[in-house]
Amino acid sequence: MMWKISLIITLTVIILNTQRVTSDEHAEYTSDGFRPGRDVLDIHSSSYGIAYVQFNFDQEKTVLVWIQTEECVGCKLLPIAYLSRKTEKEKTVALIDTSWATSIKVTTATATYPSINNTYCELRHHFGLIGEYNLTIPATIHNTTAECTLVILKKPFYENTAVLLGYTVGAVWILGALIWYYCIKRHCLGKKSTQCNGNGHVPHDQTPLAPVNDMKESSTSLRLKSVDTFRGFALFNIAQGIAGDGHYWFISHSRYYGITVADFIFPWFVFVMGTSIHLAFNNLLSKGRSYRSIFKKLVVRSITLFFLGVCFQPHNDLRTLRIPGVLQRFGISYFVVASSYLVSRRLLARRKERTGKWYMMFRDVTDYLELPLAVCLITIHLLLTFLLPVPGCPLGYQGPGGPLLGENGELTNCTGGAAGYIDRMFFTEAHMITYSKSAKIYRSTVPVDPEGILGTFTCITLCIFGLQAGKILHLFSSAKGRIIRLLIWGMALITCSAVLSKCHLADGWIPINKTLWSVSYIALTGGLAFVAEALLHFLIDVTHFWSGSPIIYMGMNSILLYLGVGVLKDYLPFTWHPFYDNHSESAIMSVWSAFFWLFIAYVLYRKKIFLRL
Repeated sequence: MMWKISLIITLTVIILNTQRVTSDEHAEYTSDGFRPGRDVLDIHSSSYGIAYVQFNFDQEKTVLVWIQTEECVGCKLLPIAYLSRKTEKEKTVALIDTSWATSIKVTTATATYPSINNTYCELRHHFGLIGEYNLTIPATIHNTTAECTLVILKKPFYENTAVLLGYTVGAVWILGALIWYYCIKRHCLGKKSTQCNGNGHVPHDQTPLAPVNDMKESSTSLRLKSVDTFRGFALFNIAQGIAGDGHYWFISHSRYYGITVADFIFPWFVFVMGTSIHLAFNNLLSKGRSYRSIFKKLVVRSITLFFLGVCFQPHNDLRTLRIPGVLQRFGISYFVVASSYLVSRRLLARRKERTGKWYMMFRDVTDYLELPLAVCLITIHLLLTFLLPVPGCPLGYQGPGGPLLGENGELTNCTGGAAGYIDRMFFTEAHMITYSKSAKIYRSTVPVDPEGILGTFTCITLCIFGLQAGKILHLFSSAKGRIIRLLIWGMALITCSAVLSKCHLADGWIPINKTLWSVSYIALTGGLAFVAEALLHFLIDVTHFWSGSPIIYMGMNSILLYLGVGVLKDYLPFTWHPFYDNHSESAIMSVWSAFFWLFIAYVLYRKKIFLRL
């Protein structure tokens, strides 16, 4: 036990002394020509996703260029630069971000905002990577706004080449492994395997879970390979994302609305934690552990997770120490769900045993307190979101706020709606995340914390969904019944998310939003987690078609690897200072880092080194 505490303290000290806070300053716009070195909207440096656009015009007048990216949903155009015949040629070249389509309007120099009467031309175009374009501005203003003439001087590259190649190599590797494994399985290693039956085939309903036909728990080990593999898959993607993830927008976290690959990782970790609560507690109870001792264990673990989260920060100034965080939310969610589950089991043990047909069919729903708790939490979340008055903001507002939204900047201080308002009142801005991803796009001035109070309610709900998956995997003896139940839950939640968001990016009743952990967001991620768990359970636990290797090794040592990935992300041999600083090198670095951590996980597994809280 002492070596575990020493390891945690050592890692915490390293974090506090090796990381530094970096800050980005907003660019000054409306200058004489475009700023060199960064894209015109100051979203990122010119190393990733940039096109070169030369602005040409013949008139002797000065014009004003307005630009906005379509990722900024509902935003006003921004005045970027004044251009005139006296402007140097180098300063008439704009670096345009190629992640999303861009809207451009060119107006008179005195225009306060583009309109038909002051606009020379306008254009909406999705520029290509390192493409060179010539944009010609007409000499006069017409009654109807004309489209700017755009000519391609240099054909752009396909921006997603690196990630497409990476996924192709991965798919080929998986296909080769499946062919090899299928041949081995078909011949059953020369029919010498003990798993083969008389016909040389592997039985398709083998599972380490014992059938549970009464309320007395089996002493069979309930550690499922599919659960560890699911957790390992999430951790593998964390290692890949922290190392750069190629700097592709669809792999990195979403700016505000919508969902990307990275936005599934944290929710799936929470989901698997809920699944593990049921399986682990059943093991402890079957071994004769008392409810009191289990409760003490879960309290210690919750406090440890919260403490690590507070310490796992790039600075140690107590005046600005961030209180919310990922591990803090893990600790709170674990405590609430595990405690309620323990109370359910205690009440269940005191109740008279039941064996009715309908009861046995739905006992995973009727016997526990967690689902009613989830309904209460979602209800509170929705009531606060839509009914809590936020000073100066529309009732029920869930948007990013900022001066670019609204008619007269009335949404400037409305970032995050009720969720942001509650966090700013409770934590104060000094103890929240200082700069959100949405600020770069929406120019918001007040913080919104992605691990805030209101989002913790839905996070606990998602953990309860994971607990429900664990109950399904344990309480039902039929593999077909388990998989069908998992898929039903998954499809129901995905449908719920589609209805709430209206399958639209920002115009639904409750848009999918990772920053706020909206109800539609946890419904989508939870639903897909049910589907993924059903697939892994079928492949790994039921048919034994896949052992989960090598991903499973990361899932069996998740806490140690999570801390290691966070601490050592800026050190060799995990990452290096880039030579070219482009998509391809970043993608290579992220894949290398993920597989290097996978190798470390395998070594730790072979050495039987595990860190458990």
